[in-house]
Amino acid sequence: MEGLPGGGSKSIYNFGNKSEKERFEDVEGVPLSDLSLVAHEMEHQYDKEKGNQSDATDSNNADDPSEQRAVKTENEARKLEGLPLRTTYGGRKVPTNPQNYIMPTPQPKENKIKKK
Repeated sequence: MEGLPGGGSKSIYNFGNKSEKERFEDVEGVPLSDLSLVAHEMEHQYDKEKGNQSDATDSNNADDPSEQRAVKTENEARKLEGLPLRTTYGGRKVPTNPQNYIMPTPQPKENKIKKK
């Protein structure tokens, strides 16, 4: 199964799909931005890369810890854009501090790009 341990990971989305953005806003009550969508999907990939999917379900709903983590990461992007935070998945409330949420590790100073 895609997205679960041992499975693949892919996302297909048409960023020009106005009806999908409208559906999202109707269900979730917040606007969908390209950045918040990409951040959400990247969290799924990050979980996969870190081996943090043992609690993932194949239900893709508000009870799925994988989706809860993705919404939390999505909300970090929303903060950057000044958008309202997403508090639901599929119209159902999600926790603000999901289990097994792994923050990305900061880069060592020697790996950071020097500003001119």
